[in-house]
Amino acid sequence: MLYGILLLFFFLGCEEGAFNEPKQSYYFSSESHNFGYNCMQCHRKGGGAEGWFTVAGSVTDVSRARPKPNVTIELWTAPDTTAKRIKVIEVDALGNFYTTEPIDWGQGLYPAVVSNNQRIWMYTFTTNGACNSCHNTNWVPPIWAP
Repeated sequence: MLYGILLLFFFLGCEEGAFNEPKQSYYFSSESHNFGYNCMQCHRKGGGAEGWFTVAGSVTDVSRARPKPNVTIELWTAPDTTAKRIKVIEVDALGNFYTTEPIDWGQGLYPAVVSNNQRIWMYTFTTNGACNSCHNTNWVPPIWAP
């Protein structure tokens, strides 16, 4: 009887995304979805999706109309390569990037997109990784790379 109650509790208490499944985007992977949307609406504790992202977003090409695949996102302590690089995240084949790895935001980090040996900085710091919560809105243009 106790076994049945525990089993019932397990199935009723487990919904999709109930656990923080480790996830990371990689070059040439095509497992992501919903390009341009705020990933962290669902990929957060209680959001119903697998993996609770600490950083996630999408990158467009220079036209700001098409995904830019297989580039790199970096997080730095200052917008300068002499600063400390905290994290490197690969953008997948669909133009999305994400990680569930813990990030120490400290007093804020400066993102950069690296493509074609160019680094495009965000010159204001951020203290959260929900990139598309601001980018792809009426106020802030999409993240782009050459």
